[in-house]
Amino acid sequence: MQAQAGSGQTIKAFCAERKISIYQFYAWRRRLKACIRHPQKSGAFIELFPAKDEVNAPIRIDVGNQ
Repeated sequence: MQAQAGSGQTIKAFCAERKISIYQFYAWRRRLKACIRHPQKSGAFIELFPAKDEVNAPIRIDVGNQ
């Protein structure tokens, strides 16, 4: 996003020159803006519990929409 803004080019020209999908550019821009508006707590610890009845169960970590 910063490279495009600093390039002086339109988004369409910037993406075409770099062979980037304009749709992906806008999708990532929306995602990044959403992260800025709703920042996640970083560095927070969460307690993990083993799955019931499974001693050697794999660990699954759900990080939400990331």
